[in-house]
Amino acid sequence: MFKNKIAVRLGILILILGAGFLLQTAALLQEKSDYSKLLSTINRKQIQDEEYSQNLKKIKSIVADNVKSPAEIIQRSMEFVHDNSLNIIDDERDRYLYQMSLDEFLKEGTERLLKASQNDSYSKPHLSCGLRSQLMKVILDQSGIYARIVQIFSDKDDVLKAHRLLEVFNPEIGVWELWDPDHRVVYINRNSGKPVDGVFFVFGERSKVVPQNGEIRGWEETKTSHIRDNFAGAVMFEYTRATSPGNLIIINRKQFDSHKVFKVFNDGSTFKHFAAESLNFPRIIFFQ
Repeated sequence: MFKNKIAVRLGILILILGAGFLLQTAALLQEKSDYSKLLSTINRKQIQDEEYSQNLKKIKSIVADNVKSPAEIIQRSMEFVHDNSLNIIDDERDRYLYQMSLDEFLKEGTERLLKASQNDSYSKPHLSCGLRSQLMKVILDQSGIYARIVQIFSDKDDVLKAHRLLEVFNPEIGVWELWDPDHRVVYINRNSGKPVDGVFFVFGERSKVVPQNGEIRGWEETKTSHIRDNFAGAVMFEYTRATSPGNLIIINRKQFDSHKVFKVFNDGSTFKHFAAESLNFPRIIFFQ
């Protein structure tokens, strides 16, 4: 009887130890699996980062080939983005805009642009104005040319509308220039023939501003008259650096009604309300 009790206890102990061993083994296997997945993720990211770097270098080589000035690099960067993408608002564009981080989009976007430039049969990425501007910016970054995203707004309809383009600092002459990769134009001063900046676009005499696409000049000629007729009164400079003071909006009260209620939220809102809710509480400066 006594021996039977010992045997039973030994059996239970063995079962407990065995179960513990199995649990420990399972935990170790899971840990090994998790570690393998982590290494796989890290390796995949390293490969993607390297491919991204190589793609940017190849694009830089294309846009900088035989150029003689920073202005040529800026123009060719704009043309490269525009000519190798399509402005189509569909599920593909929405995936880039709403389902990807900016870093993920730039990696895929530059790859698609490069492949499109090398093979006409390759499907060009479907992009909108902001996505095209982001790609032009990252290409200019490779050439050491600083640029920032600019957003202009329209108060002509009940629905608030915006258009993104790029303000580029031309290092050769030390001025900001307004380039629009979505429409493949640069906005210039009719009198001087030189590009204007975002502030002049909003506050300068509109009759003095004209878009130019290579040798083609004019609002109707470049099919950008809707920009002239609608986006004239408010501009936002988007800052992405951690040390920057944040986005800055400058409004021309003579051209833009900031008190108008737009159909942005269900209950409607003024532009100032929209900016606070959706544009990161930017600083807003009003001029008359």
